[in-house]
This record gives sequence, structure tokens and C-alpha cells, in this order.
Amino acid sequence: MIDAAGIAGYGAAGDTAKFNVASFTLQNPATLENPKGRSFVTASGKSLGTGGLEINATTITAGSGALTIEGFDTTTFSAAGLLALDGAGSLELKSKQSTLKGGWIGAKSDGTSFDVTSTGSLKLAGNTLPQNFSARVGQAAKLTFKGASVDLVDADAVNGVVAPTLVLPSGDLTLQATSGDVTLGKDATLLASGLSYDFEGAAAYTPGGAVRLVSDQGNVRVNNGAVVDVSAQGDADAGLVTVSAIKGV
Repeated sequence: MIDAAGIAGYGAAGDTAKFNVASFTLQNPATLENPKGRSFVTASGKSLGTGGLEINATTITAGSGALTIEGFDTTTFSAAGLLALDGAGSLELKSKQSTLKGGWIGAKSDGTSFDVTSTGSLKLAGNTLPQNFSARVGQAAKLTFKGASVDLVDADAVNGVVAPTLVLPSGDLTLQATSGDVTLGKDATLLASGLSYDFEGAAAYTPGGAVRLVSDQGNVRVNNGAVVDVSAQGDADAGLVTVSAIKGV
């Protein structure tokens, strides 16, 4: 676990900093800041780098508080299981290309409110769903993923590429591209559906959530096989899907 305002890189192009651990958590519960705000340049007295950052773990959690990762041209989070956002927080990825990859991607606790922003492209990818996968984790969470472009990759069995699964039961999910496209590739799955509960024989249901696909300057593309689910069970209300591409299609 790292309690800090973020991670800074100072390596040259071709250098890669790697974390290979069972569980990785980056959080800033005390809302720490560098002496000159959220820039790491003055704090270290060095120029930021142009290398890469790779975080590989069974579970990865970005926790509460404002977090920044910079000084890396490429940033990759790869979780074999849950890649989780937890609590009230934000993660700013100041990289040309950022990739979030998980068995599934979602909130770790109910009511989480978290924003992930990449200054460059943001790619979401999957790993094979593990046996402990649960579609009931992180209920009523609100997550935003924003980048210059946002790409949920196509499934490609030949090359071992797995499409991402995002899980927010009765949650609120926004995918937003600021200059390029929002793309949902083949088999990409967004689950914001409602849940059912049994209270001593009496059924109760939660409503479907909301999914927003927004491109400020480009297009929103949903490929064959992609799934966006905001359904509900029983007498609960279904959710809402919003698509906005005011300068594209």
C-alpha cells in the first residue's frame, strides 16, 4: 500500500518502472500535496521522465483522495482480478497512453465516487474473469473515465486480447473522450443493472443505473457484440443510456 499524492517518473525513454505484487493500493486519504501543488517537478528538483510505468497484481485499488501519476509516457495497470476504484477520489494519469486492465473493473465499496482522467488516450481492457467475480460489488457507485480518446478494446482470441467488463450495479458510469472517439469494442461489457434481494422470503429490487457515452469532438462507436445493460428486475425501474457526440456521430 502506498499513501501518497501519487507516483512520479524520471526515467528516460525505454526505461520501465514495474511493480509485480499480489495486491497493490495507491491512496491519498490525508489529501497530501506536493509543495507547489500537484506537480512533481519542483518537489523533486528534477525533470520528469519519458519512460513507462507497469503495475501488475492480482488486485489493484486506487483509493480515496486526489492521486496523480506523471513522468511516464505510458502507464499500465493490470489486475488479474478486480481493478477497483474505492471511496471518494480521483486519479489523474498524465501519460500519452494509459491502459487499465482487469478481470473486471469497478468500485470496491458501495457509494464510491471516483474520476479517472488521462491527458492522453485511455484504453480499458480485460483479463479472464476470475472465479471470485461478483456482479454485486460496489453498488450505487459513480465512476467517470475520461481521456483524449476512450477505447474499450475488441476481444481477440487469436492474440489473447480480452474485452473489458465494467461492473456498477445500480451505478452511474460515464465514458468521455475530450478530442477523439469513445469506442466500445466487440464483447466489451458495461453492467449497471439492478439487483434483487430476499428479505425473509420477501423480494426487493434495486433500479437499473445510468451509462453515459460522451465524445466532445469525435464519435461514439459501439461495435457488434458490445453489451450495455441498465436493466432491472421485478417492479424496479430500468436505467438510462445516454449517447452524446455533438460534433460527430
